[in-house]
Amino acid sequence: MKTVAELTNEIDEIKQKIDALKAEKADKEKEIGSLRASNIKLIINTADRERKPASISSGVNRITILQTENEQLEGALQILDSQLNALLSELEIAELKAQLQENYFNKSAPYLKKAAEIISGLQALNDYGKVVFELIEELGKMRNPLQSGLYQIFSKCKSYDQFQALEFPWGEEQKKFQLCTPIMAHEKELETLLQEVKIFSNIFYGSEFSLIPTLSSTIPSD
Repeated sequence: MKTVAELTNEIDEIKQKIDALKAEKADKEKEIGSLRASNIKLIINTADRERKPASISSGVNRITILQTENEQLEGALQILDSQLNALLSELEIAELKAQLQENYFNKSAPYLKKAAEIISGLQALNDYGKVVFELIEELGKMRNPLQSGLYQIFSKCKSYDQFQALEFPWGEEQKKFQLCTPIMAHEKELETLLQEVKIFSNIFYGSEFSLIPTLSSTIPSD
């Protein structure tokens, strides 16, 4: 397949040939007209003579030669016009292919690569999410030791002195259960991620169920 530049150069060359042949044809037609006018004038001026000037015959011969040459020029022009039309059609295809390469293939590859990376990441999240889901289920089946253990023990302490005698590091232990803030932060991040995933999903929903059918309808019928 020739490049756009190569085809453009060939088209320019053919156009130059066509212009040159048309100019040559026009010059011959002009000469034919001039010769005819001269012959007619000679015929009129020598109408009363029995012997006609030889220039009339030579003028007729010259006109015949020029007409033959112009017929050949016309044939050449038809061939060049046919070649030009073929090259123009080829140029249209080449330009469309160049646009396809620049505006689609060069951009679709990184676009789809990024989409594949996102899908791969979502799959990894989903796989690990199943693990987290199972862990949460397991945790939910376990009794909270604050309620099942400490509450009953604390409620049995009859005085603060008795509680202190337990030497229980309440300050440290309660900090271990203060996980709500980081959990809620992760929850918020997941909510944001889900919103972004929805946007990602909508992009390809639109591609599959809107853009592809619309593009298919614009393809000329066979």
